[in-house]
Amino acid sequence: NVFIMQDFIEPSKVILGAATAVMCLFEIPVFKYVGRLWSNGRYKLTTVLVAAEFVMALRCLLYALIPRTRPWLVLLVEPLHGFTFAAVWCATVEYARQLAPAGTEAKMQALINGLYFNVALAVGSLMWGFLAQRPPAGLGFKSCFYLNAFLISAWLMIWQLGFAARRHRKL
Repeated sequence: NVFIMQDFIEPSKVILGAATAVMCLFEIPVFKYVGRLWSNGRYKLTTVLVAAEFVMALRCLLYALIPRTRPWLVLLVEPLHGFTFAAVWCATVEYARQLAPAGTEAKMQALINGLYFNVALAVGSLMWGFLAQRPPAGLGFKSCFYLNAFLISAWLMIWQLGFAARRHRKL
């Protein structure tokens, strides 16, 4: 939520706290109920992951479209965090559990946790930290959100092509 303080004209500090509260509030029901999507066989884990990534691209686009004079509009976008974070995390944990050989489930969870919270967070923070600086040093948050939306959408297309090729190979 640092972009609230940098990219908007005189934002209230209350908005920063409210944005975090809204994000967390909307995570709770997703964490509680998202497992039902795949446990009843209705959706595959990969479908949930793709849907959450699509919502993340939408979320980035919406952030970029918020006018600088209306920082409170962030509060209307923040509920999407509940799905983008909680659904991805739950589906990833379940996917890792399914992939892990018997007796190595805890090691697989530790590996996933380490990759996400250590490696990916460090690399992402370093990369986006440079890019998100105000121009001319960086692109600024608004341009970064557009770039994120584009990159996520491109990745989803590549991912779907990979799944389609894999299905075709099995036939």
